[in-house]
Amino acid sequence: MALPCLRTSRKIISFLPRLRLLHNAVHGVNAPRKSVNNKGQEDMSYPEPSIADFDVNDDGRRLREVGLKSLLASGIQNWTDLMVNGRAIICKEIHPQWKALVTIRFNKLVMDKQWLAKTSNTLLCSELDKIMLSSALEIAVDDDHRIGMLCPTAPEIGFTHWDNGRLFTLKQRLIVEDDEQKTCLKLVWEANGHDLHSQSVVRLDSKNCLWTGPVEQLFQ
Repeated sequence: MALPCLRTSRKIISFLPRLRLLHNAVHGVNAPRKSVNNKGQEDMSYPEPSIADFDVNDDGRRLREVGLKSLLASGIQNWTDLMVNGRAIICKEIHPQWKALVTIRFNKLVMDKQWLAKTSNTLLCSELDKIMLSSALEIAVDDDHRIGMLCPTAPEIGFTHWDNGRLFTLKQRLIVEDDEQKTCLKLVWEANGHDLHSQSVVRLDSKNCLWTGPVEQLFQ
């Protein structure tokens, strides 16, 4: 009889750091972090939760409160099941970390009660799609093979319904040094739509190769 209690205690202990972050975000306990974005503007935002503080088996209290746990679970399962040329779009090696990062960010997104109240289900699904793809790109950014699997499948995973039919395909992948600061790398690929031809640039930190900007700016 002691074993179930032990497992429950471990889950509670592992979830405490995340619970504290959720409580602080709702009640404004912690002061927001001050930083400067790529445009030189001050960005006041709460620090992003760490995957190390998150139990990947728990989808977050806020998601259960607003009834979105099943939506996230369904989205994760759809991405997990998606195959391209017989290969999974989310590799087994990155799946656990990707799932945790997606859950953290989606849980953080729905913390904004005013935004959530006026958000349609279609928009909510599109935001979840963006979080899923950007999280996968961050984790797999140093692997050409995985990047090549992710980008061409964007139209197949719902990216045609949120951006006026825009289709994202991997036309080229370039890593170049930032001409101005010499401290960043850029991941460049082209976005093609019905009447659109442009480049999307993701700024990467040269030390850990992670996306350093807001998720919302990833596919502007």
